[in-house]
Amino acid sequence: MEDEVEAIRQGMRNFGKAEAGADNYSPNIVCIIACKRHNKRFAVENNHSLGNCLPLTVIDRDITRPDTTEFFMQSHKIIKGTGKLPAYSMPINEANLTMDEAQSLMMALCFTHQIVNQAISIPEPIYQADEWAKRGRNNFRAMLRRVGGKERLPTLDGGSIDWNRVTRRLCYMDTELELTRANA
Repeated sequence: MEDEVEAIRQGMRNFGKAEAGADNYSPNIVCIIACKRHNKRFAVENNHSLGNCLPLTVIDRDITRPDTTEFFMQSHKIIKGTGKLPAYSMPINEANLTMDEAQSLMMALCFTHQIVNQAISIPEPIYQADEWAKRGRNNFRAMLRRVGGKERLPTLDGGSIDWNRVTRRLCYMDTELELTRANA
């Protein structure tokens, strides 16, 4: 994660220099990681039976890890089956957010999907990033089928794949679809 954070810092410095002429632009970074792939399950006991946690439930003490800032959050209503609360951890908190502030931010982002009028299970930017990654993978696989395999992709002088050219072929910039919303 250190490489990614440094790349973000460099990107912010580049932005600050290009947009505001500020050579030392360096805002505080807060990194909150959401994970749905864990083995913890939570339930509410009702009349000797177990049910899902209610929407807007946050669990942030007693069973959370003591060595990190961690909480579990049920933002949405479970429609079918057993719900699984995403686990959130905050390895970087340069803005000194309180747990309540971090939880409120994540909860608010679960209500910004715009396709439905209720909360989704994880913050919308994370959900959308996952959807775009799936779309990119599917487009890349379709490109591989169309060109006849990985060995037919554009290459650099040393023989390695020219990912910049692959990206230019797959992206929508400078095409008729450039301003078309495709994430609904």
